[in-house]
Amino acid sequence: MSMKFSNSKDFLNKLNTKVFAFISIHMAGFLVLYIMQENGTLKPLLEGDARKTADTASLVLLVVFFVLGYMAHAKEIKKSLEVEDLREKLLIANTATIKKYIYFTVGALCLIAGFAVSAQPYYAGVYALTLIVVSTSIPSAHRIARKLKLDREQGLKVLDNDPID
Repeated sequence: MSMKFSNSKDFLNKLNTKVFAFISIHMAGFLVLYIMQENGTLKPLLEGDARKTADTASLVLLVVFFVLGYMAHAKEIKKSLEVEDLREKLLIANTATIKKYIYFTVGALCLIAGFAVSAQPYYAGVYALTLIVVSTSIPSAHRIARKLKLDREQGLKVLDNDPID
Protein backbone atom coordinates (compact mmCIF):
# COMPACT_ATOMS: atom_id res chain seq x y z
CA MET A 1 0.00 0.00 0.00
CA SER A 2 1.38 3.35 -0.98
CA MET A 3 1.26 6.14 1.56
CA LYS A 4 2.90 9.56 1.56
CA PHE A 5 4.29 10.83 4.85
CA SER A 6 7.13 13.09 5.94
CA ASN A 7 7.64 11.97 9.56
CA SER A 8 6.35 9.43 12.07
CA LYS A 9 3.58 11.71 13.33
CA ASP A 10 2.27 12.12 9.79
CA PHE A 11 2.54 8.34 9.27
CA LEU A 12 0.72 7.52 12.51
CA ASN A 13 -2.02 10.10 11.89
CA LYS A 14 -2.77 8.57 8.49
CA LEU A 15 -2.57 5.00 9.77
CA ASN A 16 -4.70 5.66 12.85
CA THR A 17 -7.34 7.40 10.74
CA LYS A 18 -7.75 4.09 8.90
CA VAL A 19 -7.70 2.12 12.15
CA PHE A 20 -10.43 4.28 13.71
CA ALA A 21 -12.49 4.01 10.52
CA PHE A 22 -12.42 0.21 10.89
CA ILE A 23 -13.38 0.46 14.56
CA SER A 24 -16.25 2.84 13.79
CA ILE A 25 -17.75 0.35 11.32
CA HIS A 26 -18.48 -2.25 13.96
CA MET A 27 -19.05 0.24 16.76
CA ALA A 28 -21.89 1.87 14.82
CA GLY A 29 -23.56 -1.49 14.28
CA PHE A 30 -23.17 -2.45 17.91
CA LEU A 31 -24.54 0.87 19.17
CA VAL A 32 -27.68 0.56 17.03
CA LEU A 33 -28.35 -2.93 18.41
CA TYR A 34 -27.51 -1.90 21.98
CA ILE A 35 -29.92 1.04 21.85
CA MET A 36 -32.59 -1.22 20.40
CA GLN A 37 -32.02 -3.69 23.24
CA GLU A 38 -32.20 -0.95 25.88
CA ASN A 39 -35.46 0.30 24.34
CA GLY A 40 -36.87 -3.22 24.25
CA THR A 41 -37.22 -3.25 20.47
CA LEU A 42 -34.50 -5.83 19.79
CA LYS A 43 -36.21 -9.20 19.67
CA PRO A 44 -34.40 -12.52 19.25
CA LEU A 45 -34.71 -14.00 15.78
CA LEU A 46 -33.74 -17.46 17.01
CA GLU A 47 -34.76 -19.51 20.04
CA GLY A 48 -33.55 -22.66 21.76
CA ASP A 49 -30.80 -24.71 20.17
CA ALA A 50 -30.64 -22.49 17.09
CA ARG A 51 -29.90 -19.48 19.31
CA LYS A 52 -27.24 -21.39 21.24
CA THR A 53 -25.64 -22.48 17.98
CA ALA A 54 -25.64 -18.90 16.66
CA ASP A 55 -24.17 -17.63 19.95
CA THR A 56 -21.42 -20.23 19.88
CA ALA A 57 -20.67 -19.64 16.21
CA SER A 58 -20.42 -15.86 16.62
CA LEU A 59 -18.09 -16.17 19.60
CA VAL A 60 -15.90 -18.79 17.90
CA LEU A 61 -15.72 -16.69 14.72
CA LEU A 62 -14.74 -13.64 16.78
CA VAL A 63 -11.82 -15.53 18.31
CA VAL A 64 -10.82 -17.12 14.99
CA PHE A 65 -10.74 -13.78 13.16
CA PHE A 66 -8.79 -12.12 15.97
CA VAL A 67 -6.20 -14.91 15.94
CA LEU A 68 -6.00 -14.71 12.13
CA GLY A 69 -5.54 -10.94 12.43
CA TYR A 70 -2.63 -11.32 14.82
CA MET A 71 -1.10 -14.03 12.63
CA ALA A 72 -1.41 -11.94 9.46
CA HIS A 73 0.12 -8.98 11.29
CA ALA A 74 3.05 -11.03 12.57
CA LYS A 75 3.69 -12.49 9.11
CA GLU A 76 3.82 -9.02 7.54
CA ILE A 77 5.97 -7.55 10.32
CA LYS A 78 8.45 -10.39 9.86
CA LYS A 79 9.04 -9.06 6.32
CA SER A 80 10.20 -5.74 7.78
CA LEU A 81 13.12 -7.44 9.51
CA GLU A 82 14.66 -8.11 6.08
CA VAL A 83 14.43 -4.45 5.03
CA GLU A 84 16.91 -1.70 5.95
CA ASP A 85 15.04 1.40 4.76
CA LEU A 86 12.90 3.02 7.48
CA ARG A 87 10.26 4.27 5.05
CA GLU A 88 9.88 0.77 3.61
CA LYS A 89 9.60 -0.70 7.12
CA LEU A 90 6.84 1.77 7.97
CA LEU A 91 4.98 0.92 4.77
CA ILE A 92 5.15 -2.75 5.75
CA ALA A 93 3.81 -1.83 9.21
CA ASN A 94 0.97 0.06 7.51
CA THR A 95 0.01 -3.00 5.45
CA ALA A 96 0.30 -5.30 8.47
CA THR A 97 -1.89 -3.06 10.62
CA ILE A 98 -4.57 -2.67 7.95
CA LYS A 99 -4.72 -6.45 7.47
CA LYS A 100 -5.02 -6.96 11.23
CA TYR A 101 -7.86 -4.47 11.55
CA ILE A 102 -9.71 -5.98 8.59
CA TYR A 103 -9.69 -9.30 10.44
CA PHE A 104 -10.67 -7.58 13.70
CA THR A 105 -13.58 -5.85 11.96
CA VAL A 106 -14.86 -9.07 10.40
CA GLY A 107 -14.63 -10.80 13.80
CA ALA A 108 -16.49 -7.98 15.52
CA LEU A 109 -19.17 -8.03 12.81
CA CYS A 110 -19.64 -11.77 13.46
CA LEU A 111 -20.17 -10.93 17.12
CA ILE A 112 -22.67 -8.22 16.20
CA ALA A 113 -24.52 -10.66 13.94
CA GLY A 114 -24.80 -13.01 16.91
CA PHE A 115 -26.15 -10.15 19.01
CA ALA A 116 -28.69 -9.30 16.31
CA VAL A 117 -30.11 -12.83 16.05
CA SER A 118 -30.08 -13.76 19.74
CA ALA A 119 -30.55 -10.39 21.52
CA GLN A 120 -28.66 -11.71 24.56
CA PRO A 121 -27.46 -8.98 26.96
CA TYR A 122 -24.04 -10.59 27.56
CA TYR A 123 -23.00 -9.50 24.07
CA ALA A 124 -22.49 -5.99 25.48
CA GLY A 125 -19.84 -7.33 27.85
CA VAL A 126 -18.17 -9.41 25.17
CA TYR A 127 -18.14 -6.41 22.85
CA ALA A 128 -16.59 -4.25 25.60
CA LEU A 129 -13.82 -6.83 25.99
CA THR A 130 -13.41 -6.84 22.21
CA LEU A 131 -12.91 -3.07 22.23
CA ILE A 132 -10.29 -3.39 24.97
CA VAL A 133 -8.35 -5.94 22.92
CA VAL A 134 -8.67 -3.81 19.79
CA SER A 135 -7.54 -0.67 21.61
CA THR A 136 -4.39 -2.35 22.94
CA SER A 137 -3.27 -2.80 19.32
CA ILE A 138 -3.68 0.79 18.16
CA PRO A 139 -0.37 1.90 16.63
CA SER A 140 1.87 4.35 18.47
CA ALA A 141 5.44 5.50 17.87
CA HIS A 142 6.74 3.28 20.69
CA ARG A 143 4.78 0.25 19.51
CA ILE A 144 5.97 0.72 15.91
CA ALA A 145 9.61 1.07 16.99
CA ARG A 146 9.36 -2.04 19.16
CA LYS A 147 7.45 -4.24 16.69
CA LEU A 148 9.71 -3.34 13.77
CA LYS A 149 12.81 -3.86 15.94
CA LEU A 150 14.27 -0.59 14.71
CA ASP A 151 17.92 0.15 15.35
CA ARG A 152 18.76 3.07 17.64
CA GLU A 153 18.99 5.66 14.85
CA GLN A 154 15.73 4.63 13.19
CA GLY A 155 13.98 4.30 16.53
CA LEU A 156 14.95 7.83 17.53
CA LYS A 157 13.72 9.14 14.16
CA VAL A 158 10.34 7.59 14.84
CA LEU A 159 10.15 8.57 18.51
CA ASP A 160 11.45 12.13 17.98
CA ASN A 161 9.26 12.71 14.92
CA ASP A 162 12.26 13.53 12.73
CA PRO A 163 11.87 13.73 8.94
CA ILE A 164 11.88 10.34 7.23
CA ASP A 165 13.74 10.16 3.94
